[in-house]
Amino acid sequence: MNWRKRILTAVLSAAVLVCLTVPASGADLSPEEVLADTAACVLGRTPAPAVGSVGGEWAVLGLVRSGYALPEGYCQRYDEAVESCVSQNGGVLSAAKYTEYARVSLALTAIGRDPRQVGGADLLAPLGDYRKVVRQGANGAAWALIALDAGGYAVPEAPGAAVQATRQMYVDFLLASQLPEGGWSLGTTADPDLTGMALTALAPYRDQAAVEQAAQRALDRISAMQGAEGGFSTAESAAQMLVALAAWNVPLEDSRFVKDGHTLLDGLLADYLPGRGFRHTAAETEADPMATEQGLYALAAVCRARAGQPFLYDMTDVKRTGRLSPEQAASRARTWGTLVAGVLASAWI
Repeated sequence: MNWRKRILTAVLSAAVLVCLTVPASGADLSPEEVLADTAACVLGRTPAPAVGSVGGEWAVLGLVRSGYALPEGYCQRYDEAVESCVSQNGGVLSAAKYTEYARVSLALTAIGRDPRQVGGADLLAPLGDYRKVVRQGANGAAWALIALDAGGYAVPEAPGAAVQATRQMYVDFLLASQLPEGGWSLGTTADPDLTGMALTALAPYRDQAAVEQAAQRALDRISAMQGAEGGFSTAESAAQMLVALAAWNVPLEDSRFVKDGHTLLDGLLADYLPGRGFRHTAAETEADPMATEQGLYALAAVCRARAGQPFLYDMTDVKRTGRLSPEQAASRARTWGTLVAGVLASAWI
């Protein structure tokens, strides 16, 4: 072999080595592959989940609902962390933010634990206090509904509440707080994050004409806000809207959510950093823990729909540590029956 061939061989070998060591981009991978990689990232960063919005409930929820293989005792360690937190604080997770109770209850439901029996406290009980829940606006009402419906739980009695909540009161609150332009926000302009949350919460109530109409207005509004790459200004916004589309059985190829050939999933994957997770915005170069955890459970929603599995927050498939009462089982069936049938009947991607 002469020197020219040797140089050419060396160059080609180096090129092959580079190709083998550089991770594929999100566009080159299936949602299931990105899901597995993101789950591995989240697990690596959260070996001991605690009570918290980062490194806690969303990580646990995403990992469990993704079906990722977890180390033995992982969910038990989270359960013990919640028990400890509840015991140390006398059953009070927050005096002002009742979304704390909804978030923790969701994670506990996902691992098969009853949030009504934790360290001697009922973590769902605060969700029966209507006024305290809606102090956080649409955010509070949305997560209260999602947490209650995830396990088909009855709205708890709140003896000390000025106003006892019902599911319909939270539905009506969300309908009344919808902006004239069609979405939801804590301000005056529609926000994809909060709109996605509100839409997800309202999905089990789609048989109400007012809910269906509100949802279609919101979907049209968010469609108009979607960028040319398929997403929004943040990965979290794309994640929340992906969950909402799954909740409403809206295919990713729905023409309202395809921009210049890019779907909403493409928009989320544009912020995917292989081996690291998701960045918050396109301007950033490092993965963001919150964006990564939200990206994880959004991908879980997508992949569960592709596999014909129950929706992300439809936890009728979760094995409980205790038996359901006949009333609770019937409530869960009524709440999610329509969603399950819709997912099974639709070709999501």
